[in-house]
Amino acid sequence: IQSTLSRLHGRAEPALRLRTRRGGILLEAAMALSIVATGLVFAATTSSLANRMQRDTERRAAAEREVANVAERLLGVPYQRLPEFQGEQPVSPDGSRLDPAAILTVQLEEVPEPTPARRIRIAIAGPWGADPQAEWASLIIWRFAMTGVDEP
Repeated sequence: IQSTLSRLHGRAEPALRLRTRRGGILLEAAMALSIVATGLVFAATTSSLANRMQRDTERRAAAEREVANVAERLLGVPYQRLPEFQGEQPVSPDGSRLDPAAILTVQLEEVPEPTPARRIRIAIAGPWGADPQAEWASLIIWRFAMTGVDEP
């Protein structure tokens, strides 16, 4: 009867209190481990996503540099020789951050009026995620025919 009265008043016997406390410690440890595991999974996922985003940004920047370099080179080519560069072009060795499957294309469109000109579209494409031929970067430049002027 004494032990029943002690329990009713919140005073359990020492062996019972120790067993209850031990179960609480195990529960607290399991909760702490699950919180730490969740944090580690979140950190690993975030790190992986950040690395992939950085690689994609570097690849896009390299593609933009490659397209800009081709545009600059075409601006120095005589107007009459521009059609020689139409179609697929090799990617320069400086495009080392680009995928080996990258394809650089140059498209010319003749615009005869009001001033004869050529609209030149330079694009680089390659595999990106699920898309096997995504466009990474493109640029449009215009070249006008210089009538009465000898070009080099």
